[in-house]
Amino acid sequence: MDASRHEIDEELEEALFEYEEQRLLQKDISLESFLQSYPTLKDQLPKAIEKLQRMDWLLTTDSEAIGETLLDKESIFPSTIIKGDSPVSGYRLIKKIGKGSFGEVWEAKGPGDVSLAMKIIPMANGLDIVEIRSLNLFKSIRHPHLLSIFGFWIIEEHLWIAFELAEMNFLEYVNQAFRK
Repeated sequence: MDASRHEIDEELEEALFEYEEQRLLQKDISLESFLQSYPTLKDQLPKAIEKLQRMDWLLTTDSEAIGETLLDKESIFPSTIIKGDSPVSGYRLIKKIGKGSFGEVWEAKGPGDVSLAMKIIPMANGLDIVEIRSLNLFKSIRHPHLLSIFGFWIIEEHLWIAFELAEMNFLEYVNQAFRK
């Protein structure tokens, strides 16, 4: 591949990520106005966006659980979270059950008073579109060896993920296995 073709591919990838980010932020953007930012891609970009939109069915499930909702930045700031907080309507934090290098995990109650885990992950570098698309896909996976994701939300610079509450953490599992 020659250098100019490589530059166009990189610019196309950048444009698609920006377009997808705008869609995830639910910003209304017309193709015509978006193309003004990328005039060298006037032929390739509309076709690439159409292909991207044809894959949208992968992002939804038949029973769109809770979904991802981008909340107002004033909603909550995770550094001040405490027991009883409701970061997302219908969800209430019960107690912190873990903290690691990627964030915190809280036991929470969801709609219908269902027990679940709420993982809170700082996103210092902003939204990562690949991760958001992956979470959308993972929401539809049901497997006995995986915890199900019920929904996720982006609040401030943090990703909040509601998922099935495990019976024990990994260390407890290992200790139990060695006791047998």
